[in-house]
Amino acid sequence: MAGRPAAGEPASGAGVPESEDFSTLDPVERELAARCLLEDGAVLEVVSRGGAKCFRSRSLRALLQDWLTMGRAPLPEELKALESMDATARGLLAETTAEDGRTDDMARRGARELLDRILERRLRAAKADLDRAIRDAERSGDEALRDRLVAERTELASKLHSRNPMDSQGRNHPAAS
Repeated sequence: MAGRPAAGEPASGAGVPESEDFSTLDPVERELAARCLLEDGAVLEVVSRGGAKCFRSRSLRALLQDWLTMGRAPLPEELKALESMDATARGLLAETTAEDGRTDDMARRGARELLDRILERRLRAAKADLDRAIRDAERSGDEALRDRLVAERTELASKLHSRNPMDSQGRNHPAAS
């Protein structure tokens, strides 16, 4: 539909309440944000994939924006100060601990996996939204809208299929159907 963000991309503030409760934040986004507070490699991967816009949560974007701009995780003393001043940072760090011996490459791969999970979840949600909109268009008899939505859904299903074309038994991935 015209004026909509690309599938998997958040609209400015889309779906985010004015005041976010930590427990309502997406757990995958929380894990990725925590990794960004602890690992330079995670910061670098997030920056390479769009920076703060990778996060739908306003509080996570605000917390990480400076570190993403600098291209590094907070230094230990900065992290302690951040933890003492920011409830979101405290919550993230309570859920995650730094892993000794983790290289930047390992951190980047881990962040990439989390970003891929976030994108796939967003694509699936967009597909479900399109399915509902198609049903509504069919009920209202608006065939032009229905045809446009079906084309958009087909493109989205293709993106999902290209991401995970087969499951472990060699069958088509259910997200693509």
